[in-house]
Amino acid sequence: MAPGQEPSMTQPAGLQAGGEVYASMIAKARALLPQLRERAARTEELRHLPPETEKDLHDAGLFRMLQPARIGGAELDYVALVDCAELLGQADASVAWNLANLASHH
Repeated sequence: MAPGQEPSMTQPAGLQAGGEVYASMIAKARALLPQLRERAARTEELRHLPPETEKDLHDAGLFRMLQPARIGGAELDYVALVDCAELLGQADASVAWNLANLASHH
């Protein structure tokens, strides 16, 4: 959102600032749902993310969604992070929790 710009009450902030990037992140998260569902029991058994899940999240760029664009991130806001985590949580809550925590540190 530009300085002095009023927030929209009808559109998430992630859609206001980079709508195409936000939509792309949501699409990438949604594309991971089938394999995350398949791995959910294994994730629980391991008590940490399987290496292939961590790789999938990295490859999709989801860990970098909040990272500034000048250093390779998507520079989205926390609304995008919460939305992606909520979506991933439909397949595996552990993956959602890890994404939300790890992506917020970029």
